[in-house]
Amino acid sequence: MKYVISGNFFKLPPWNETLPDMMDGIIDSTEKLVEGNIGLAIAKLAAVVMRPILPYQNNDEAIVWKLLIRSALKAWRDFATSVIPQDIEGFQLPEMWDKSGLSKKTKEYLQTFDACTIDREFFDAPGDSEIADCLMEVLCESLQGVVEKSENIISEFRGAWPRLFSYAVEAEYAAHLEQYSPLFNKLNTPMATYNQQLKAKHHYCEELLRWKSECVFGEESVHNEDIYIPLIARSETAEVFSYQYDSMPEYIDLDQYLVQWALGEVPLSVPDRSHETVWRKQLRKIIGGDQRLFIIHGEPGSGKSTVLKHFAMRLVEEHLTPIFVSLKEVPFSQYPNNYIAALSNHIKKNFPWILGAISRNSISRSDTIVILDGLDEITGKVWDSAKKIIEDLDQLPWGSHVRVLISGRTQLITKCVENLQNAQIYQINPLVKGIQEELWEKLQTAFSFQIEFEEIDKHLHLQELLDKPLLMFLIAWLQKNSEKSILSIKNTSDLYNTIIECLYYRRHSGQYLNPAKYQDYRTVLEMLGRTAQKSNSNVANINDVKTYAEATNRKELFDKWINSSSITTSKLLLAFFGFANKESMSISFYHRSFVEFLAIEDLSNQLMFLPQDLTKGPEGIEKLNKLFDQYNLFHGEDSHIEDFWLGRLEFISENNEKFKTLIRILGVVLTYVDKSELSENSRQNILKAVVILFRFLEDRGLEMRLEPHSSLKNIHTFRSNIIPSLRMQQETGVEFCDFSNANISRLKLCSTVLLSDCYFNAAKIGCLYAYVLETEHTKHQSSNSVVQLHKLQCYATKFSSVDLTNTQIKECVFDGTEFIYNRWQRVDAKNVSFRYAFFKESEFCWVELNRADFSYLNIIQATKIEASAKFKLIASKILHSSFNNADLRGAEFVNVEIQDSTFQNAKLACSKWIRAKVGQDDREHNRTSGSQHRGENRIGQKYTKEDEHIMSLSRVDFTNADLSFAKFDRGIVFVDCIMKGAKLDGVSMVDFDLTKANIIQMLSEADLHNVNWNGAEKFKSCFEGL
Repeated sequence: MKYVISGNFFKLPPWNETLPDMMDGIIDSTEKLVEGNIGLAIAKLAAVVMRPILPYQNNDEAIVWKLLIRSALKAWRDFATSVIPQDIEGFQLPEMWDKSGLSKKTKEYLQTFDACTIDREFFDAPGDSEIADCLMEVLCESLQGVVEKSENIISEFRGAWPRLFSYAVEAEYAAHLEQYSPLFNKLNTPMATYNQQLKAKHHYCEELLRWKSECVFGEESVHNEDIYIPLIARSETAEVFSYQYDSMPEYIDLDQYLVQWALGEVPLSVPDRSHETVWRKQLRKIIGGDQRLFIIHGEPGSGKSTVLKHFAMRLVEEHLTPIFVSLKEVPFSQYPNNYIAALSNHIKKNFPWILGAISRNSISRSDTIVILDGLDEITGKVWDSAKKIIEDLDQLPWGSHVRVLISGRTQLITKCVENLQNAQIYQINPLVKGIQEELWEKLQTAFSFQIEFEEIDKHLHLQELLDKPLLMFLIAWLQKNSEKSILSIKNTSDLYNTIIECLYYRRHSGQYLNPAKYQDYRTVLEMLGRTAQKSNSNVANINDVKTYAEATNRKELFDKWINSSSITTSKLLLAFFGFANKESMSISFYHRSFVEFLAIEDLSNQLMFLPQDLTKGPEGIEKLNKLFDQYNLFHGEDSHIEDFWLGRLEFISENNEKFKTLIRILGVVLTYVDKSELSENSRQNILKAVVILFRFLEDRGLEMRLEPHSSLKNIHTFRSNIIPSLRMQQETGVEFCDFSNANISRLKLCSTVLLSDCYFNAAKIGCLYAYVLETEHTKHQSSNSVVQLHKLQCYATKFSSVDLTNTQIKECVFDGTEFIYNRWQRVDAKNVSFRYAFFKESEFCWVELNRADFSYLNIIQATKIEASAKFKLIASKILHSSFNNADLRGAEFVNVEIQDSTFQNAKLACSKWIRAKVGQDDREHNRTSGSQHRGENRIGQKYTKEDEHIMSLSRVDFTNADLSFAKFDRGIVFVDCIMKGAKLDGVSMVDFDLTKANIIQMLSEADLHNVNWNGAEKFKSCFEGL
């Protein structure tokens, strides 16, 4: 029976007319396979399967058979070479080996199959066809008869065969398209579209396979496969899944797990052998479950893109065709309200064959794997867009045969996955020592040098460069190409600077380049990086670079290095860093880190060119917008950008004068952030740049000064950040700024500084210090020459040291605040609250407190009764204030005037209420000692008896206060005071002027049961009957 063509299909003769003669050869092939000779097994099978073709010449039927048989041979070979070798040592022939019986059995089995057809749908899913099913059963019969205990291998074969056969048909058809397409075009269903898509698909697969032989960077002779190493990742969802599945591993071999996730299969081994059985069981549930979105994140240079490209190559080797999408190429900006539509249309356009694969529910095809690389590299507003993309992907009703893998930087992914429910999330771990050693060994071989890993690892400053594959590669490159010792590299920025220097000075075209033009070379590179960063990509459009060069007065330099009409560039300019694309008139960088480093370099250099007299007028705002707008340098809290900026600051700080200039400029720039004309992006970039500078200064114990007459308003970026010693010089204003949860080293406030409407809640402040210029004299200061603190909120703040001189405080809240050392002198405070505050050591001298609230205040108690007091009010005036329920045991009130204030339920045991004479020397010392350092204890100084001050208490309420063992100066003036229920145990009655009726009336309401009457016995009768 010959084949029949009818309309839309070919009808082939029954298999029992063609295959029986092949069975002996198939059995022989399987026998050789079990014996361990895979090569001979495949050779025998190849000879057998070609027999049906031999009777036919080059006719239509021979072409059909050629496609089928060659495909079957390839599928069998792929299975035999990739799957069986893993378990081949366990194979053995049955003890009762009956080859003839097996041959007879399989031939009888073939009698059950009728004629088979090939139509257009056959090419959509060859593995689902009757032909594939027949071949699979025949091979299974052969395996079962030849291999003892073959259940596992047969099960594996049945699972893999539809996929292997489908891939083999596609590969064979695409490889010999000129032979097959004329025949299959005879079908009524046109094959032109299929042919075109198939050709594109296999060309695409070839590109993915070429990744391993491609160079890592440009012209470097090191290939990806030479240095690739598997990475370990940590699950961020294992704990969540563990509520459903027991014993989920926290760490995985990322390569192994990804392939098994894609294939929907359980891996042959797992990281934790002790949980292997449970792991295999639970993984099968997860792989077949709802978590079809897989997210990988890691730090820049951690190997994310490399892992994904290697994964895509592995899938092709496993006969799967993934959809690999570089997200930076997707035009999301054209679909502002529908990012999924942008992604979908991009996939349809570039991977046309995917539509059929996604729409079909075919057992012959594994899941369609969509790989989305570089979430952090999308165009537009990255952080907002990325979050929406991930959330939309998470909520899509994916079919059971679609899986999506997406990658991005850790800082971005962490912000985007907070509300995800259907995703597996893994973070690539920093390289551990064992993997570092493995990679270093490969790098030594690839670059042909010899330096022991231990020699590098023992240098602490290099260890932070060894936790990322990219940085290890760059170190190895320098070892090979630079005369500079890699042991001298300080940080990432230093590494990149050394690479640029090495590229410039090493031999090029047989000659050393002109050292005088080295800075020009760097500047052009920096312009390229800055322009690429502007669009948040790795690509710099040449026309955009030219525009930027013109705007920054560097057009002549641009023309020397780049010809914009034909995009020809210096070979040196592209060496190592990137490549030119003449069609798009652009230059692409190999790695995003290069772009970011160069952009930071350019920014810092341009900052130094800002005019010294930068004004807040339109011209100044325009300069800042040109410098900071649209570049996204610091937006999003990307630690990698911060590292480069810190590295740049480190480099500039080596030149003291240059560094001082940069600090001054950034201090001036900071005062612009409240200007409405400044773009929001410029504002955020300025604030982030300054916050990172703050951290740098604090680490080195350096100070930041705000220039006189500066003004900071509406800044919230200081929250939860580290702030160095910050000196606010005269007539500086800081208003509506938020320092909550910040860690502030010192705040130094010069006279005439205004600090208003600011938040310091839960902040930690090393020192708050208000001072006067040496040329000023506090006795003759006008009211506008003091430091002003207005409407500050300091809830639960911690002050290590407060030293305020000539300060005006209004409507400030210090509730729950901790004061370790606190000294106020010549302070005018109104409407200030210290409720529940904690004082360790405090002194208020020449202070006026009006409507102050010290309710529930606490102080640390002295260990000895004679120890120095921890809370002192000296020569001060207190009006309309409350000390209710305050713990003021051992406090001292010296020469104070207290009016209309309350101490109800206060703990005042051992307190002292005394008059003293303060000498001129002490007053002068108090006035000029504002510069004393934190920790120098002046509390408890003795006062000489030269100038006597009157101490008076008017309308002070001590109801239910505990005044046990308190000491009162006999000269205190009491006016209409109340001591109802006050406890006076141990108080000496002789301390009171009991000749005055108002004092007797006041004391008569107190608890006098345990007072000390020594010396005042004669007045005891005055209290009888009262």
